[in-house]
Amino acid sequence: MSKTTLVTQQVQLQEWFHMMQESKGRPQQIPLDEWCKENYGISAAEYYYRVRKVKEAYLDQVSEENLQQNLAIVPKELLHEDRIVPKNSSKLQAADAFLDIFQDDLRIRIYENTNEQLLCRVLRNLKNAK
Repeated sequence: MSKTTLVTQQVQLQEWFHMMQESKGRPQQIPLDEWCKENYGISAAEYYYRVRKVKEAYLDQVSEENLQQNLAIVPKELLHEDRIVPKNSSKLQAADAFLDIFQDDLRIRIYENTNEQLLCRVLRNLKNAK
């Protein structure tokens, strides 16, 4: 593979990754397929194809050993759900799932959509603060 082709692929993967990050911030009431069509002119199937390609490229760059060290398996029992009461209802509804980490008087609440880089910085600072 030529250097030009490799650079082109890397740029494309970076653009696709940026698209994935943007999609996380879309309003919940807008369906993914509608958001994809409006913002990128693609179908939801094409979006998921791009997600798969970005993940494959990432996994190709990360060794299996390094991947195992960086993965944290969180038991389902440790996950909680926020409960919210909509304005026009008295019934509780589930919102986002989260995990609480406690250390001394500190509580860190991590939601499923928490930015991974932010989470890494917070945990690194927490570790270094000891």
